[in-house]
Amino acid sequence: TSMTSTGSVKTFNQDTVKVLEIDTTFRNSNDQKYQYAKVSDGIYTYWLDLRALNTTAFAKITSSKTEDYSAYINEASRKDSIYNNGPALTSPTTLTASALAKTVNGDQVEVIASD
Repeated sequence: TSMTSTGSVKTFNQDTVKVLEIDTTFRNSNDQKYQYAKVSDGIYTYWLDLRALNTTAFAKITSSKTEDYSAYINEASRKDSIYNNGPALTSPTTLTASALAKTVNGDQVEVIASD
């Protein structure tokens, strides 16, 4: 039943919703993960792409520092994610991860900034 859309999220544009659940799916066709939120506006309950949500409760960056050193990524016993557009949960584009950090485990990187 979820192979086709039942409507457009634009119908609910600017509505306030409560997030009830977040699920992650994996598509073999393009090797990508997608996140969807189950939300309720008090009348309807529906699923939408997590990126369609905007929140006023973003994490705040409290300090920033320019860095310049080499490091190795150690994800052997961690489950971190990669965010391409800034620190996690600081903007609409960082509500979902771009990839899992274990995909770059052991890679050498140049650290250029920390927030």
